[in-house]
Amino acid sequence: MTDLDVALTRLYLPLLCNPQIEVRQQAYAILLGTYGARGVSALRDLLADADAQTRLQVSQSLRSIGSAGAAPAERRMSVQCLGGLRVSLGGRAVQPRDWMQRAGGRAGWRKVQGVFAYLVYRERRGASRQELAEAVWAGGASATSLSRTLTALRQMLLDLTDPSFVEQALVITRDHVTLAPEVYTSDVQAFESAFQLACCTESERDLDHAAPLYAQVIQRYAGPYLDDVPCDGEWLQRRRDYLAGSAVIAAERLAEHAYGQRRYQQCAAICRRAIEVDESAEEVTVWLLRAYARLNQYSDLAQAFRDYLRAAAIDPGAREAEHDQVVRAYHELVASR
Repeated sequence: MTDLDVALTRLYLPLLCNPQIEVRQQAYAILLGTYGARGVSALRDLLADADAQTRLQVSQSLRSIGSAGAAPAERRMSVQCLGGLRVSLGGRAVQPRDWMQRAGGRAGWRKVQGVFAYLVYRERRGASRQELAEAVWAGGASATSLSRTLTALRQMLLDLTDPSFVEQALVITRDHVTLAPEVYTSDVQAFESAFQLACCTESERDLDHAAPLYAQVIQRYAGPYLDDVPCDGEWLQRRRDYLAGSAVIAAERLAEHAYGQRRYQQCAAICRRAIEVDESAEEVTVWLLRAYARLNQYSDLAQAFRDYLRAAAIDPGAREAEHDQVVRAYHELVASR
């Protein structure tokens, strides 16, 4: 049995047979995102599996994939927001020069990019012209500047694809603008689906079954949300913090699983990666200290503790430090050495 077969039978089959359609849709989307068409082909091959229960689950899974709404529609545009904005259209990466307005060049390409990014953030809700001005220009855009930027965005899309796609994708009315989420795939959508599915799997089953999904969450987190987009607003920071927090939670759950399996090196590696996202993450730091203690790496343990104190701005001698779980864990580990 190949690694893919094992993944299908142990992880995806139960999820593809879940009674909740949202869970089935998320599982199928993640299956496609991870393995592509090879995953569906391998799933069909399992119809000949020797185990009757597996064959039954495969049959149910294929029916759910073929049912209305189970499979995502083919989409021509791909938008990546984690670690910076990257867009591809018809398999071609959109370059900085493509964002520039071809006729006149009066709209700054960074503003064009900012409007596009905000419309992706708003998803099917879209945004009013006033909301766009506040989000991208901090409220300082004239009606003429905003209209010119929207025209530049539409022209950029027309330069890269056919008019029928642009009419479907970018809907501009007198006071409202929408970038239809039906026309593009998003790494954030895949990230959030994987996170929701991992949490659901742990709740309905256990951490052992959820761990591979938490691992996919971590793999899909490529960095801060829209890190290179020239917008500075609460909407961006809230979204950035939420997604980073989800990645840290996934890492904490995966670290606990690795520690429980006595894979202490792996546990420490997971924690270090999460601390790059949030240097003051308490639960992750506790697992890192425990892993270092198990590995007898007390100098690394002490350094990790100092790094946490600095990041969290904690005075270890202060009375309130006694209530911090990292401080307590550190002293317990050192005392039991």
